[in-house]
Amino acid sequence: MESYYSECMNPFLLIAQIGMLLVGLVAVLWWKINKKVKWKYFCFGALLWIIAIVPKVIMDFTVSAYLLVWLSSYGIAAMLVGMGLYVGLRTGFFESGFSYLAIAKTKFRKMKLNEALAFGIGFGSIEAIAIGLIGLISMLVLISNPALVELLPPAQQAALDLPTILVFAPIIERTAAVMIHVFSSMLVVYAVVKRKINYLFISILFKTLVDGIIPLLTYAFDLTTVTGIYMIEIPFVVLGVLAFYGTKLVAKKF
Repeated sequence: MESYYSECMNPFLLIAQIGMLLVGLVAVLWWKINKKVKWKYFCFGALLWIIAIVPKVIMDFTVSAYLLVWLSSYGIAAMLVGMGLYVGLRTGFFESGFSYLAIAKTKFRKMKLNEALAFGIGFGSIEAIAIGLIGLISMLVLISNPALVELLPPAQQAALDLPTILVFAPIIERTAAVMIHVFSSMLVVYAVVKRKINYLFISILFKTLVDGIIPLLTYAFDLTTVTGIYMIEIPFVVLGVLAFYGTKLVAKKF
């Protein structure tokens, strides 16, 4: 029995988990070493991400499923638009909105450019580190105890035997996500430091767009195929590139 489950698991998928973990760690260490920024700015960003994610998790275990069923009763278009707004706006308000309040009410409201970027890197990198670390530990446990695979839902069992070529997709996604978080966080810090509230609204709208397209993309592409999985990453790569150049533009204003 154990040999059967071992054959149903692709060990090379560990590369994806390690890659996501490294995306977060390398971003933090590179900025820390090159800019000599204090750890507290990275840690503050990471802490705010953790705090912001809690209500989102609570909502997923309470209202999200009911909202999906209710919206679905009005047709697929209503469901995609409604869930897109729900997923996007909650991310924008919880992540950017809460960050604004936290920064404005603490000594971090006087952050300088490199410190603001460290804050954004901390905010985005902790997500990559957490996802990569949890995924890595989970896969190592399953590899060590193959019989546990039988306890997983069919969809998760299938995900353990995906083609090796897919290891790059999560790494690409996390790289884009870090750039998106840095840009959004930079806008929030700039809004506080320069007292320009319109930059907060831009940050909220940008994050609303990023997460708001997820329901549409998951509906439009077949995530059981290599093509579908890579196609869904294209919009996030584009948004990541826009975020990179957006960060450079805001940095010039700082």
